[in-house]
Amino acid sequence: MKRLAAIALAFSLAACADFPELDATITPEMRRADFPRLATISELQNTPEPRITEATQTGLEARIAALRARAGRLRGAVVGPEAQKRLNTRVSLPPSD
Repeated sequence: MKRLAAIALAFSLAACADFPELDATITPEMRRADFPRLATISELQNTPEPRITEATQTGLEARIAALRARAGRLRGAVVGPEAQKRLNTRVSLPPSD
């Protein structure tokens, strides 16, 4: 039980840590900016549907073909026949004195 409490304490202390390199990325304009406006459910539901155009379809088909070709190349042998033959031969070590 003590171990569990110590772990919980360590995690809670780590949660309070400052991250100066992350704070340095916030510009003064960002600090002065208002909070974003929250959208209602009806606004979110009335957004237009995304459209797939001919260019999108053509681009996807080209990417699919390129990925399938790459997968086919990756299925080939990694080691050539000569190297495989050398790997399959036994290594004999000289007798130790």
